[in-house]
Amino acid sequence: MSERGIEEADMRALVRLLGEVAAIPGGLLARKCYLLDGLCDFAGASEWRWALFAPPRHATCLAALRRKLHGTTQPVLSLDQGHLQPVHERHLPPAAPSSHVLLSRRTLDPRTESRIALCREKSGPPFSPRESHLTSLVLDEIPWLHWREWKPRAAASRLAPRHQLTLDLLLLGLGGKEIAVRIGISPGTVSSYIRELFRRFGVNSQTELMHKYSRQTIAR
Repeated sequence: MSERGIEEADMRALVRLLGEVAAIPGGLLARKCYLLDGLCDFAGASEWRWALFAPPRHATCLAALRRKLHGTTQPVLSLDQGHLQPVHERHLPPAAPSSHVLLSRRTLDPRTESRIALCREKSGPPFSPRESHLTSLVLDEIPWLHWREWKPRAAASRLAPRHQLTLDLLLLGLGGKEIAVRIGISPGTVSSYIRELFRRFGVNSQTELMHKYSRQTIAR
């Protein structure tokens, strides 16, 4: 077997993890969290981070998730025990990998880049070539890990930028006031955006909107 080959035990562990991901209930968010949690266990990482960045120079964070496997997270957007909370910018995925950071970057569209990072405490040993190689295979070959949680329908592709961002944040579980702060507009304007989104997608609530996108994602 070559240096880049995969041991049978590692292959079985990854296949078993992917099988578990396929069987769990829930939509894309649940599968993303389960798979990244499993990769952290597999590679001995202490936490994972995912974020979307926009121009210029992909320096503006649009949305983010972070889960620390052992201990608490510090209050971009994070996922801690199923609840979205703010995350300090220093906890976002970095722009480049390091000995203690495994990084995957993917351009989703001309305006958006996704980054996923698996991180290990600096007090611990660096990631080994084996851990880096096997983790990169999964991060680079499963594109939906980089998606912005729910793939938009055709109607969403015609949204104005701020309507699209409002939709993304609604699907991440934020309320109107949180979205207003995040985008930097008034709550009244956000409310008008939300009403328009509900009308366009034929729903009456945020929960109904999230459920509709969850069913669509599973059917893909």
